[in-house]
Amino acid sequence: RPRHRRRARYLYAAPLVRIRRVLDIGGDAEGGALLSQHGARSVLVLQTAGDGQDRGATLKPGDGVTLRSVSRSDLARGLRLQTGPAEFDVVFLRATPDLFTATFLAELRSVVAKNGHVVVSARSKEATEKNAAPDALGYFDLLDGLTQAGFGPVTMLGQSAFLGSALMPYGASEPPLVFDDTLASPDGAEEYVALCGAVPTG
Repeated sequence: RPRHRRRARYLYAAPLVRIRRVLDIGGDAEGGALLSQHGARSVLVLQTAGDGQDRGATLKPGDGVTLRSVSRSDLARGLRLQTGPAEFDVVFLRATPDLFTATFLAELRSVVAKNGHVVVSARSKEATEKNAAPDALGYFDLLDGLTQAGFGPVTMLGQSAFLGSALMPYGASEPPLVFDDTLASPDGAEEYVALCGAVPTG
């Protein structure tokens, strides 16, 4: 489910958000709260329709998260109109062809603070080619677009669904995990994640 995929990306990038200003384009209240729990100084979530958000999630007062509903067409017309003059240390973007233009990427670049990070996710065009998903992007479309827009270095990651479980003997502190990847697409990653900036550690 989209919310689980987003959660995996947030957890991967969690070391980057501590004491940082975060912008989440295409996120939701649940994701904003999770980023706040991982130490983000502030989180602005631009929630867009059609991204599979958990509409039931609510924010608690004082958690440093601002949730703003915006259409993707409004975002494409002007990101600065939605964010104001603020700069952000970490930006999450759910990329689709309408939000992956040279114009939008240039504007996105202008809201990222010096030495900031950008985490871009997109459905894999290669994995969905048979179904011709209109919101998907190709591997090199994503990599080349970010590089040409001045984001970098760019580290490309693949994301696919799988099941995980743990059988815990009583008294064991770190049980081994058992993973089942039979649900993963045989055609490669279902989604791409591009991390612009240094890879997080810890």
